[in-house]
Amino acid sequence: VFLRAWERWCRDAERPFRILDLEVDDVRRLQRQWFGVGGDRKTLLTAVTKSGLGRRITSWEEAREGDFVQLWRHSGSGHSCIFLGWVREAGAIRGLRYWSTQSSTNGIGANEERFGESGSTVKPDELYLVRVARP
Repeated sequence: VFLRAWERWCRDAERPFRILDLEVDDVRRLQRQWFGVGGDRKTLLTAVTKSGLGRRITSWEEAREGDFVQLWRHSGSGHSCIFLGWVREAGAIRGLRYWSTQSSTNGIGANEERFGESGSTVKPDELYLVRVARP
């Protein structure tokens, strides 16, 4: 999704398809960081910010559709996805809606998960929001 969006921006801006001034080795490092090679649980946050491609969203109220998300669950599993919106109850954020690939939607689709303190619920303190922004 990131590469297709960047490619579209380059096309719309009538620029050659190139991710900033990154060389091939830099793009490979970006890919390894994005996928969390080496155990970095902030994965895409590290990849995007260290490569100068965007910034971390620290206030959940600033999050907007299209931001990238890395989440971790109490079960130990994690997921990278595209933010669609918050799940709210009585005005409070209780979870998130996102777009990604997962078995529950038989491939690409929207999904919703809740925050919690155990099991397969999302750990709010290990939810990383990132906004990619053109330079």
